[in-house]
Amino acid sequence: MAAIAGIVGTVVTVAQWIESRPNADPPAAVAPSATGAAATTGIATNDDATIKVGLCVRDAGGVDTPQLKVTPCGPGALLVLARIEEDFSQESDAVVACQAQAPGYSDYHFSTVPQAAGTQVVYCLKEQ
Repeated sequence: MAAIAGIVGTVVTVAQWIESRPNADPPAAVAPSATGAAATTGIATNDDATIKVGLCVRDAGGVDTPQLKVTPCGPGALLVLARIEEDFSQESDAVVACQAQAPGYSDYHFSTVPQAAGTQVVYCLKEQ
């Protein structure tokens, strides 16, 4: 039992070291998101520029730095119901827009891809 704890401790230490390095590549495994999406494997990259209605995504970033990654649809994935491009002056505007354009949505995500001045993109999502 002590040997397993030692191995786990070493793996955690190495993972923390990799994440702390400047210009380090992202870690190979990503922790579960705050939305409860299952963990994904592979490099966590932001797929906001390629997200379209009908695709499924997972949050590979978490609460502080959400990062959507296109993924196969299925349990734990979020289906993109709508992509809305507007001037959202308040976060509540995104809720109203998703309620109007994507009935049954369960979450939304503000895109991190730069848009024209005064315009944001919001993805309305539904848990699978």
